[in-house]
Amino acid sequence: MKTERSRLCGFTLLEALIVLALMGILVTFSVSTMLAARPHTLLERGEVDLASKLMQARNLAVSEEISTRAVFDLAQGLYWIERYDRGTEVWEDASPQWTLSEGTTFVDDGNTFPDATPTFTPRGTLLVGGSIQITNSAGEVATLTGVVPTGRFSMGGGNLR
Repeated sequence: MKTERSRLCGFTLLEALIVLALMGILVTFSVSTMLAARPHTLLERGEVDLASKLMQARNLAVSEEISTRAVFDLAQGLYWIERYDRGTEVWEDASPQWTLSEGTTFVDDGNTFPDATPTFTPRGTLLVGGSIQITNSAGEVATLTGVVPTGRFSMGGGNLR
């Protein structure tokens, strides 16, 4: 009687192995899908971070009623904000230097602003339009385009606030 009862209450080794094999297949597909999406996600993150810093430069120009600009060191992957001091007539640093997000770099010749520096007026408008491009390890490119009258940047066809 004990033998029949123990056979009815459990899984056979074959059933357990089949379940483990199916779980392994599912894990393999999910991990490969996540790894394939990572470069695109890093590019989107880099685009949003860069746009955020550019908006910070614009907001500084409006709030302090001064000209500001974003300066790019494309070779080093660095960028920062400078403010124009009317008293000394010199551009001075207004922020620390930032690097692009992990997995992203500036596109060579991808910055079309004069002197590679988008400049904001005290009213928050851009002096001249242009665009900045970044890329990821998969070769995808994201473009931030400056809109002169508003001083805002469009990203992926949408306007950033």
